[in-house]
Amino acid sequence: MTNIHVSIRVPVDGGTEAAVGRLRFSPVRRHYDAAKNVVVAQGFDIALADGQATVDLLPTSNNGFVWRVTELADTPQAYDRYVEVPESEALLEYVDLVDVDPKTLVPSALVDNSDILKVRYAADSVEAAALSAQFPNVLVFFGEDGTATMLNETVAFALRARSEAEDAAVAAKSAANESQTVANQSASIVQKTTQDAAAVAAKTDEVGRLSAAAVSYAQTATKRADELVDGMGTQAASVETAATEAANRISESVSDVESKASTAAAAIDAAAASVPTVLPETGETGDGGETGDAGETGETGDAGDVTVPDDGESQPETETGSNTGTDTGVDTETNTETGTETEGDADGDANADTDTSVAPDTEADKTTGTDSEETTDMNADADVNPDSDATAAEPAETETKDTTPADEADGTDAKEA
Repeated sequence: MTNIHVSIRVPVDGGTEAAVGRLRFSPVRRHYDAAKNVVVAQGFDIALADGQATVDLLPTSNNGFVWRVTELADTPQAYDRYVEVPESEALLEYVDLVDVDPKTLVPSALVDNSDILKVRYAADSVEAAALSAQFPNVLVFFGEDGTATMLNETVAFALRARSEAEDAAVAAKSAANESQTVANQSASIVQKTTQDAAAVAAKTDEVGRLSAAAVSYAQTATKRADELVDGMGTQAASVETAATEAANRISESVSDVESKASTAAAAIDAAAASVPTVLPETGETGDGGETGDAGETGETGDAGDVTVPDDGESQPETETGSNTGTDTGVDTETNTETGTETEGDADGDANADTDTSVAPDTEADKTTGTDSEETTDMNADADVNPDSDATAAEPAETETKDTTPADEADGTDAKEA
């Protein structure tokens, strides 16, 4: 069936408007089909809606009949028209249908001795079909060679498309396999990356904790170091001051001790000069005397006291203690009838003590030992007025040991204390 569109309008002042009425379609002549059947078409009416209607008609091509269309049937404006209806799948307009002679069924353009024939040419059958549908009353010619060429190209294109499709399918399958492999590798990498990230995060947390602890320890150590430096600076200043003061006081004490030592030495020299010298008689030379025993070590002097002045200020005080002990022993052996030994008195007076005896042998043992200790004590408080407390040297202690062998009949032993 061919779909036909009909539009009818009537004139009015200033233009046209949709016509109101009916369309009547009636076949002209009966006809035969390919199976040699007699086909009698049925007529029908259709009402216009807003002046338009669409109807399906049996094509008349090669069927030996045409359609009679009565426009606005049963009205004064009724009009009959005989048309051919081509076979077409596209919607055709009613006004484009070819008018024919109802008696001969020949197109009206060829009737009345008309030699006009409208034709069109197409490159192939596809284009010819399109032109025929567009121009139903025009003959369309197309070349067979062009159609064959087009068909060959179409087949070749189809074959190429099939080959490309097969190649694409193989490539797609290979790509799918590779994609699956890559996906598996990616999953493994992602899993390992996740594990590594977790390990790195744990290490990062540990490093952060250790860094925070190190910073805290460093701050504490820096603070303590600053405190120690400040304290050491203060102590160093105090020690330097105290050392300076001590050096000054030691220098003063040494000077004082040297002065007193000089005075004592002068007194000893004067006492020694006042002792008279007595020359002993010379006897025969005897054997060498034995070496006396070592003198005893003198006792350590007491530490000096610290004296505080009445005004409450601490004054530097120097105390010097001297303890001297002397043990003298002389062994003299003389093989003479008489012998004399004279020693100065150790108490420092001007009278010498002399003891003379007659003996065949005289042996004297004299041992001298001296122990002297000086103690100096200085007050830590600096004062321009030094206070000195000197302890006089203890009297010298002299011990004379006299030894006489038992085998000697007589001799001289002099002992002085």
